[in-house]
Amino acid sequence: MRLFSVIFAITLGLSGCVSNPYQGNFSSLTSQKNSQVIIEDAVLQVATIYIPAQTQFHISKPNDTFGEALISRLRQAGFAINESSNVQETNDLQELQYILDDVDGLQLQRLTLVINGQKLTRAYQPSHGELKPAGAWLRQEILDE
Repeated sequence: MRLFSVIFAITLGLSGCVSNPYQGNFSSLTSQKNSQVIIEDAVLQVATIYIPAQTQFHISKPNDTFGEALISRLRQAGFAINESSNVQETNDLQELQYILDDVDGLQLQRLTLVINGQKLTRAYQPSHGELKPAGAWLRQEILDE
């Protein structure tokens, strides 16, 4: 239980550090099997917040297989994906970025989805040969000023 509390605190603290405008897979721990676990979990979480078949995401074309698989799975779930670089300003498009990285000093991978500036973050750890969530999804709300 103590390990869970430490992991949760680290993930919460570090989720605020991911505000760079880049996206991609920066994890050295990624395998195709682990990527599928993370992607399935992420798409389920996105579908609880945004309605498939009514939500359009704009994402810059990914340069890695994780991003390509994420986009493919989002499409399969019913989300419209726009990868065009010359997008007109529209209220219908939700801007989507992803960052998959490692948590230093721990064998954890962390996925951060940034949707219109709102961050969704979750850490994953290996457990008995499988990748499992290391805590709940963290959602950073955007406060209106």
